[in-house]
Amino acid sequence: MRSEIKERELLEAVAQAGATVSVHQLKRWRRAGLIPRPRIVHVEGVRGSSALYPVWTVEQLIAVAGLHDTVHGLDDLVVAVWWEGHWVEMDALRSAMSAPLARLSEEARVARAGVEDPYEAADLLVAGMTDDGPPSATVTLMRRRLSGRADFLDLLWTLLVIGLDGQAPWEQEDRSRPDPAPGALAVLAKATGVERALSDDPAGNGSWLPDDFDLPRFMAELRDVGGFELEDAARPIREASEQQLIQAREDALLFSGPLALIGSAVEGLLGEDIAGFGSLSALQPNTTFTRASLLRTVLILRPLVGDAAFSGIAQLVASVHARYAAIAELRAALPQHAEILRVGYADRLAALAPVDAEVVRDDVADFFATHPHHAIALESQDATQAESPAGGEVPAGSSSSA
Repeated sequence: MRSEIKERELLEAVAQAGATVSVHQLKRWRRAGLIPRPRIVHVEGVRGSSALYPVWTVEQLIAVAGLHDTVHGLDDLVVAVWWEGHWVEMDALRSAMSAPLARLSEEARVARAGVEDPYEAADLLVAGMTDDGPPSATVTLMRRRLSGRADFLDLLWTLLVIGLDGQAPWEQEDRSRPDPAPGALAVLAKATGVERALSDDPAGNGSWLPDDFDLPRFMAELRDVGGFELEDAARPIREASEQQLIQAREDALLFSGPLALIGSAVEGLLGEDIAGFGSLSALQPNTTFTRASLLRTVLILRPLVGDAAFSGIAQLVASVHARYAAIAELRAALPQHAEILRVGYADRLAALAPVDAEVVRDDVADFFATHPHHAIALESQDATQAESPAGGEVPAGSSSSA
């Protein structure tokens, strides 16, 4: 079986697959680290040389060409190709991933204007911030969780102080006099969803956070491992090994894919941002910057919280994902019944007029008839709901339950 393919054969194979790639594009993508370098061979007695590529380059080039339809910048294309699980040169990946974070650090350095005091520097950085584009889903969520712009600016100032090696405000707040304004720690807990994670009890089993979770201690630990570093935000990516980057990608895809779907489904069943689950739905790594930011975060978090914690999350997701995928698709397919297709489904159904309840039952039964795999997933809900984030009752997959 052939292990290599000539350049002409490579381009022909890609064309047969429906992608048009020129010799110029091939060379450009090869220089960018998107295509492996060929082995150059010289045949004795024949002028010139031949470029031989690994045979898997055909699938690689098809993938690159497909993503290039919507992603045009070379750095963005390198990140997008790798994010989809394909090969790229690691040096090219580190450079492309680091670039937007390095720009952020440079902008912070310029805005700081040489001021050494972290509190004055934080003032300068907050004052220099402008709303120059639509906010990210995470920023939008944080703003929604807080009472107003003043609280959001206080949150930014607090995080900047920590990132500039200043003492966390809650470590020096004067508690000798009552203050009607929320303290920095209260604002942080609300903005990050920790407040609701500690207080909401969606499954009747208490908070999903550990009993001994301590937000100030966690923030201190996060600061100590560089979680808030502004001067060199790209360092975790730049210094990570290839295996660490691959593991971080798997973690990022788990959090922003299956886990985010579960969080969104739980919100649909129990209410918006229940137990802080809105943070999962806000994970939308669809640009180089958001992907680099999420990758940086998991590179920092895994050593901090431990491999066992990440493994536990992965196991939980594997055990309940099919069920919540079924719930999400059921609710998406029947938006007219969204308020009924929630926890307490039987009671909500019973409260309807008989004719209306029959319509819901028929629509749910039709859905399961055309999606039998979802029916099977939901029929097993009794075995998993006690340990799932939502718990409670939702429509089961059988027509009799519907």
